[in-house]
Amino acid sequence: MDSGLWRVFLVAYAAGKQPAKGLVDSVLAQIKQPATVLFSTLGRIAARALEAQLMADKLTDWWQELEDNLGRRVLAMHNGARWDPDSWPRSCRGFGQHEAPRGALGHWVEIEDGAIRNYQ
Repeated sequence: MDSGLWRVFLVAYAAGKQPAKGLVDSVLAQIKQPATVLFSTLGRIAARALEAQLMADKLTDWWQELEDNLGRRVLAMHNGARWDPDSWPRSCRGFGQHEAPRGALGHWVEIEDGAIRNYQ
């Protein structure tokens, strides 16, 4: 979990939002540490483990949603309305983000007259 996502996790914890609050309280109790330890390397490492737990807990819900969609023959994987470059404005920007095992991964692109002007 990158530091930005960890901040979101901390805000959810501070606001008492479940399941973040329950997971963090459980970890703090197991390691016998106060919440201040969350603002450390240990906190970031714990966040990665907690994020994995949150994702594992959601998998059955997501799997059920996928099965439900397939059962209704809802097979669309993306919105293709902007797939054709001819539909793009003369000048546009876009980005994509993904959480990779080594941390957050981001891509940014600027397009001018249908050609990539800048990519990072």
